[in-house]
Amino acid sequence: MAGLAALAAQAEDIDQLENAFAGMQSTAGSVDSRAEHAEYDVAFHDAAYRASHNLVWRQMGHLLRPSIMALVHRSQHRTDTLDDSLARHRQVLEAIRNRDVNAAENAAREVLRRTATDLGIVSQ
Repeated sequence: MAGLAALAAQAEDIDQLENAFAGMQSTAGSVDSRAEHAEYDVAFHDAAYRASHNLVWRQMGHLLRPSIMALVHRSQHRTDTLDDSLARHRQVLEAIRNRDVNAAENAAREVLRRTATDLGIVSQ
């Protein structure tokens, strides 16, 4: 899906991704802001789904939103810092902005892999 976003994203899509990422950055440093950070994190994923301009992925984004929110909340509480998550999301943003399909797909996989690691689903 991130590869599709890299191909299809328009300026307003990039703006939405950047705004969501900026919100993630501004709330990442405080444990008290984790709920707000989760909202921005999910907004980032929503923006990526929309940026694909693919009806199926956009609908999947709506369907997956509650699950994504639950996973973000759970993974946040299993880590002391969100720095790694921010770096991985930044890579997704940069790849989409640069229209680099392979980099976007790889970066998105790394976001998912780190989440799985934080949740104890896979080991590092």
